[in-house]
Amino acid sequence: MSCQSKTNPCAAGAVLRAALLFLLISASFLLGRADGEDAEAVFSDPEGDVVLTNMNTDRGTAGDLVRAVFSASGDSASLAFGYARPPFSTGAVKLKLKLSVALFSPAGAVQESVRFVIERGADEVSVSRPRELALESCRLERSVFTAVFRLPKGCRRIGASLESFLLWDEGESADDFPFSVLRLAVPAATPPPTPTRRVSNRVSYRPPPAKGRKDDEKAAAAAFEAARALAESSAADAWRKAEEAYRMSGDFAFKRSVLSFLLSLSPKPPPLSEAERSRTDALIAAEMIRCLRSVPVSSPQGRILLASLVNEVCERYRYPRGRMDVAALKRAYLETLKSREFPELERVRRERGARALLSYGKAALARKRYELAFRCFYDYLAWLNTGLGKGSREEAEEGLLRAAEGACAAVPSSEKKALLAMRDHRAFRELVVRPSLHFVFIGPSGALKRTPEKSFRRLDAAWLVESDLFDTSPAFRAKRIYVFLREMYGIAGGHAGGDVIAISFKFARNRPSAARVDTDLYFHELAHCLIGYVFPVRGLNEGIADLGALAAHDLLGSAAEAARRRKHALDFFRRYFTERRTPFEKIPKYAPSCGFFLRPFEGRKEPDLTWRVLRHVFCNMKKPGFAPPTPHEWSLWFLKLHVPWLGKAVYGRAAADGFPLPPEIAALVQDEMDYYRSELAYARFQGWKALRAFARRVADENPRSYYRHLALLYALE
Repeated sequence: MSCQSKTNPCAAGAVLRAALLFLLISASFLLGRADGEDAEAVFSDPEGDVVLTNMNTDRGTAGDLVRAVFSASGDSASLAFGYARPPFSTGAVKLKLKLSVALFSPAGAVQESVRFVIERGADEVSVSRPRELALESCRLERSVFTAVFRLPKGCRRIGASLESFLLWDEGESADDFPFSVLRLAVPAATPPPTPTRRVSNRVSYRPPPAKGRKDDEKAAAAAFEAARALAESSAADAWRKAEEAYRMSGDFAFKRSVLSFLLSLSPKPPPLSEAERSRTDALIAAEMIRCLRSVPVSSPQGRILLASLVNEVCERYRYPRGRMDVAALKRAYLETLKSREFPELERVRRERGARALLSYGKAALARKRYELAFRCFYDYLAWLNTGLGKGSREEAEEGLLRAAEGACAAVPSSEKKALLAMRDHRAFRELVVRPSLHFVFIGPSGALKRTPEKSFRRLDAAWLVESDLFDTSPAFRAKRIYVFLREMYGIAGGHAGGDVIAISFKFARNRPSAARVDTDLYFHELAHCLIGYVFPVRGLNEGIADLGALAAHDLLGSAAEAARRRKHALDFFRRYFTERRTPFEKIPKYAPSCGFFLRPFEGRKEPDLTWRVLRHVFCNMKKPGFAPPTPHEWSLWFLKLHVPWLGKAVYGRAAADGFPLPPEIAALVQDEMDYYRSELAYARFQGWKALRAFARRVADENPRSYYRHLALLYALE
């Protein structure tokens, strides 16, 4: 059979649909390679044949496609697709084919679909005229269909898929061969990649520069001397100046001397500002309302009393957010009384008539049966409004109001006792507010009065240590943190977020060290407030708080406690992460996650190396920029932040801990994090053509990069 061109009137629309289909097939093909699958498994040899050559056995029907063979010779490419049996061996009358082809070259990608129609017994093949592809020949020989195309100059890859429809007089059979790719073995004819302004890291690895905090040791020393001079006249000013010196220095021996100087001062904390008083009142009011609402109340009268008590708290502390509508609750309750059934009321109405409801209501009111009295007066007034009788309206209206007030106030004794007990709880009755330099403490007077002054100063110093380590923003550092010793229903711990630390009232009351605020619990919760960053893995958000507590213990002089906690965190990291091969996104909280941050520094002898490096790492981590999309990529990016100070050995340790990292991971990560992310963002801004060009360039420079997959997905959007 020979090839004869035939114009198809639907070719233009078919080409557009085929191009869109090809893009979707391409994206699904690329995404079909799972994260855990080695990218080299598909493109193991840049010059090799990677086409899927066999789909199933030969024991198929005549319409089943079972194999494909792609080949290239000179400037032509042959695409051959084999059927399990000759298509016309079963009495079929027509074979329709749709061949989607993509040719990739430096000049761009040619993508088009060509349709073929072969009739039984005919010597010619009807072909829709391709616009961009150069079709040289096509033929069907027994069970193999072959199409030959002319290749553009410098063509590097051929991709194709085939849809087959075999038709009989009474029906049809359909099959398809998925999109497959052939890399051409013609490297000599391939022009070099388009030159760029960088040297690809797969050729030359460039160690990243050490960027981070900008320290000034001379200015720090001068500020520290000024702080020493102020110590005699104003301890508060000396503390403030010493904090400036601490932040400007990267020498932790110097920082330790500054901390020792701070702990020797006795500064007087500034009084609460008007904004801080309002914030304190709001926190107390919110806590009282929370505790009141925790009381189990089921009766409508109990809910009305609860609303009244809540409004009292709001009025006392000028807290409008928690107000409840008492009048609406009363109206809703009285509306239910108007339709409630009272059997004795029906008996009185039946035996004595509606006129007797007034006297019966007075008797019920005297017996304090307010709900029954309310219904009697209400029905009596309704009878008067019908005009069927006459009576004392004023007396009935007065009785209705008295009955309504009595019914709303008739709270069950158990609920009333519980609500009033919560309102008068000693956690609120003994509440005091005590400020320090960086904190406002709210709690029982017995607990705060027993706290030594030195303990408050050590917590203020821990605030300086952790805010410097985590590079807390100046705006957040300008305000004090509120520490609330509150009722947490038996939980002997705490939680924190924003500018509030909540510590269990039970912890503050019953622990032997409860009077101290420079303990591990306070240091841990303080780190939650100061880190100012949400990690993509939940466990790390608790591990970073343990790390902050460890830093506070170490730099404030508790070296033995710090060494114990460091060893504990690394042991738990190995036991519950490394040895169990736990996925990174499921790393346990607290000690194992803290061990993840400490692992790059294990075994290194330099003093304070951990804090010196992490101080820069957290600064770079919080800079605005492209956020890695998955936890695994975030972990690589976070490890890369250590490289300027620790070298590429951090990747080797991570690989030993179970991270799937190849030996050349340093260059690959640098490509991904330093270069492609900004290029992809700019290509998205320019549009789909720029994204397609970016994906082609990444495929040439670094075929293993996932950024070409992202570019194709963004192009489809």
